[in-house]
Amino acid sequence: MDREQNYEQFHDSELGDVYDLYNACNGVLAGGRLDVSRLDELGREEAEALDLQRLREVWQHTVSGCRTCEDIIRTLHSTRTILRERLDEFPR
Repeated sequence: MDREQNYEQFHDSELGDVYDLYNACNGVLAGGRLDVSRLDELGREEAEALDLQRLREVWQHTVSGCRTCEDIIRTLHSTRTILRERLDEFPR
């Protein structure tokens, strides 16, 4: 139970979680995982606003094989893909 609660900090936390990491990486995947190198491309203001060390810890957790993180990332990615496809259907 303690382990599960400890892992939950990566899934729903005000300190930074998988949702924040997904957005900071702009949803870009590399090899089926969030492309953490995107954090290095953030502008100074963005980097200052985010806790990059915490996001890297979250990324380490996501690559550990956490099924919850995999589900969250898959859902976010699918949603983003669907929304992009729908936006492309509308003339600009």
